[in-house]
Amino acid sequence: MKTIIHIIYSHKAFDDRVFFKEAVSLSKKYRTIILSGTKDGKLLDMGGNVHESGKYYDVEIYGFTVNLKKDFYSRIIRRIRRRLNLVKLQDHSSLYKKIKELNLKPDMIHIHEPSLLSAIPKLKNKYSCKVIFDCHEYHYAYFQEQDFSSDKNIKLAAKELEKFRGYFNFCDGIINVTKTMEAVNWFIKPNIKHITIQNSTLINKVSNKSIPTFPVSLVHEGAMSFSRGLKLMIEMFEDSWFRDNIRLKIVGELSGKEAEYFSQKAAQFPYLKDCINVSGWVAYEDLHKHVSGDIGLIFFEKFPNNYLGMPNKLFNYIGSGIPVLTVELLEIGRVIDSFECGLMVNRDLSSIKNGIIEIIQNYGKYIEGVERAKKPLSWEHDEKKLLDFYADLLGDAQ
Repeated sequence: MKTIIHIIYSHKAFDDRVFFKEAVSLSKKYRTIILSGTKDGKLLDMGGNVHESGKYYDVEIYGFTVNLKKDFYSRIIRRIRRRLNLVKLQDHSSLYKKIKELNLKPDMIHIHEPSLLSAIPKLKNKYSCKVIFDCHEYHYAYFQEQDFSSDKNIKLAAKELEKFRGYFNFCDGIINVTKTMEAVNWFIKPNIKHITIQNSTLINKVSNKSIPTFPVSLVHEGAMSFSRGLKLMIEMFEDSWFRDNIRLKIVGELSGKEAEYFSQKAAQFPYLKDCINVSGWVAYEDLHKHVSGDIGLIFFEKFPNNYLGMPNKLFNYIGSGIPVLTVELLEIGRVIDSFECGLMVNRDLSSIKNGIIEIIQNYGKYIEGVERAKKPLSWEHDEKKLLDFYADLLGDAQ
């Protein structure tokens, strides 16, 4: 049986995409291993809970401690790059040591982060294996929040792209999370294999077909942050129409500054406790039990990664049979337009209110769109693409 190694530094060991989707699917055909490098070597799930190294769903998972140079020069370089939002310069020696300790002989190494790109030349030379880069997000970290009307920012971004072009020369294939991302990466490196594997989810067999009544149940799946629209969701309930007609369920957790902000607002406006319910972190295996409601919300801020990406929650809503209401986000809007499975509205309360009313009044139409979207946007569909991509690269396609 051929051996696949997934390597991650910043993603959690039990990440929805890396572990529950890709690794679990690949374990049906290959020996599949996840090596998770962190500052303390701990294996974490998405809720921050610590797990032991071992086998989970036929996937072997091992943690190791990532080396971090602590000399004055290295600290200054890290600080400058962090300030500029540039990709980390990483010491990979502990990764090679872990592979040797486990006596692994990989046929394929599947990396998930831009900080690992610099390891590709040595990985290929050392293990004589193939390497895939899995581009989950707009991995040019610099693209996250910068103002690209600035010539200085454009020049810095161009330098980063040239670095990626050099590393891509050593890749055997690139997995992209959206078609737009595939086009960008194809532009950087056109003469290698590319494929789009979405953040899709397993289809929930229970369909949501009943016509909603007021108050309407809105659901937001995932950890809640300012960049995901927390302030806008709280602002909605300052309007009496939302207080009277809407209930919001956040299937995820609030932490840090967001938790503090929510507590302050709840103390200032006691009605929020009746209007908003926060479930706390929910394990991926249990999400289908909690992602329920009349309309799923995506209120992301318009950062490039949000604007051009497609989050897990979009697929979780559709997989659970729930129409989607989103603000202006390009890739999400394309899905909604293609299948008529929801609405994209302007980022103001009047537009959001009208969007909710439109979906409720024509609920059957949007449910039909959700049902059309389920299969092509399901993990059942993307799993086959992933396995075929691997089989092609490893020479075991039938």
